[in-house]
Amino acid sequence: MSAITYAQALNEAKQMIVQQQLRIKADAERLRSQQQILSEQTAAIAEQTTRLSEQASELQRMVEESAAMSNRCQEMITAKEQAEAIIDRQGTRLTQMQGQMAEMEKQLSEQANAVASLTAELDAVRAQLPTSEDKEALLSMAELLAKRPPALAPRKVQPMRMAGDESGSESSDSPIAQAA
Repeated sequence: MSAITYAQALNEAKQMIVQQQLRIKADAERLRSQQQILSEQTAAIAEQTTRLSEQASELQRMVEESAAMSNRCQEMITAKEQAEAIIDRQGTRLTQMQGQMAEMEKQLSEQANAVASLTAELDAVRAQLPTSEDKEALLSMAELLAKRPPALAPRKVQPMRMAGDESGSESSDSPIAQAA
């Protein structure tokens, strides 16, 4: 075995201590840099947590807004369906009214034709009625006939007898007797 001298052992121990000191310094430096990294990462995580919290709040607001829009959309769909139902009813009513109007126009045309026909008949009857001049002439004749002398007054006419009628009396079956 080799004998180590005290000075050598002390040098070796000193070198080991220096080496350990360097290692400890390097480890301390690494720890400080890791602490710095941890500190930075903690700050970044806190910032990201804050950002995530804000994004979660924004997302919640968007979800609520989407729900509100969905409700409004559903209300609009319901309103649209109601409007379509009203339009359908009004369309049906309009169609019915157009049918009624066509029927009324037909009746009006028929009535106008009937009025025209009745007006033509009335005009024809009026044409046959005596005019005011005819009425005056008839009144004049009636006055003249009322003033005529009794000799010109109508006499009672004896019925005529038929040849071959031996009884000499009027037969009630005879057309001449019936006319008298």
